[in-house]
Amino acid sequence: MTGSASLIPYQCKEVQETFGGEPLRIWCLASLEQTIDAIFEELQKRGEQNLMDWHCPYFGVIWTAARSLADHLAARKKDLVGKSVLEVGCGLAIPSLLAARFGAQVVASDYHQEVPRFLEKNQKLNGVNVEFQRWDWRSPPDSVGNFDYILGSDLLYDQELPPLLAGFLAKVATEKTQIIITDPGRSYLQDFLDAMSNNGFQLKAESIWGERDARGEKVFLLAFRRHVA
Repeated sequence: MTGSASLIPYQCKEVQETFGGEPLRIWCLASLEQTIDAIFEELQKRGEQNLMDWHCPYFGVIWTAARSLADHLAARKKDLVGKSVLEVGCGLAIPSLLAARFGAQVVASDYHQEVPRFLEKNQKLNGVNVEFQRWDWRSPPDSVGNFDYILGSDLLYDQELPPLLAGFLAKVATEKTQIIITDPGRSYLQDFLDAMSNNGFQLKAESIWGERDARGEKVFLLAFRRHVA
């Protein structure tokens, strides 16, 4: 696989999941907890515990919000044919893989150095092509491009993120861009809604999707477009 050497040898597994009737084979972490422990132990040996946030392997898990976003896309597969799609903070990039299967031209982005390794494996498992770009939406490149859809799931996990995400979207979204964000009801969701309104976006649709994880958490699905007077 491409990219620099891994910090640790990742223990992984292949699972088959179905999203809106669409099966995907997913290469993911065998255990998030064990992987976190192994990374921390390795960083501790190096005296680099301060880099734990940068190396944390949250990317390698199928999260509830990503499931809900994938379900949503599968229910609207015809809308994606021939469209351009950007997924930010993609992790395992399950929505990207599905969008590519449905005929979209897809760019998946994330800052974590291990994401392209997993994405390459999952593309091969599912016979699709997704372009990967390594960058952080909190400090994006000067030019990202224009897209018909911008997707993201469970991105609002810290207090400083809502205005940063809204600012990023204000920078890259055109009047035609459809933005779809899923969130498991994190504490900063309302801050994000306020920041999106302040940046000229209108909430076009809001849904609460099913209870898909062991804790029975519900997922908010939010669709935005730029407000046009």
